[in-house]
Amino acid sequence: MLDAAFLEIEANVVYDKAEAVKGIADFDFTKFELSEWKSAKLNNDPALVTYLIKPMDPKWDQERHTSIWANRNGKWLALLDMGTPVAKPKADMKPGIKM
Repeated sequence: MLDAAFLEIEANVVYDKAEAVKGIADFDFTKFELSEWKSAKLNNDPALVTYLIKPMDPKWDQERHTSIWANRNGKWLALLDMGTPVAKPKADMKPGIKM
């Protein structure tokens, strides 16, 4: 499901398709919950998809991901996936205040 030119951008590293496939092979999806799925078609070909990755272990950071998908000959392939850690609330912030 990854395009040949696929890139994965994380906070401190960029992976090409081969590196991303290797990383997925070692990834235990049972330790994470994916939620808050949203998508927007940009036109007839590309689509933007966003989602939240929440680890079951509260010591790990949540991440928001944004992916760009394209329809290649009737098959949807990921071109780009970018992960961004979710900032933890500061201790001095009052509930309900959004930054």
